[in-house]
Amino acid sequence: ALQISGAALGTLIAGPVGTWLITSFGWRSAFAALAVTSVVWSAIWWKVGRDGPYGAARPARDRAARD
Repeated sequence: ALQISGAALGTLIAGPVGTWLITSFGWRSAFAALAVTSVVWSAIWWKVGRDGPYGAARPARDRAARD
């Protein structure tokens, strides 16, 4: 739900802002703004993002219980 709402909110914000940038400063400004936003978001995600519980290794006792 968080990802879906974030995608909708991003579209809601990026559409008008991108249009304003293109009409006021040209397409290169919108391209640069998206590039900077993408680099910043990637750096934040690289630092903060983690795998969920499904990617975590199971403790040895859980594996022994299954065997």
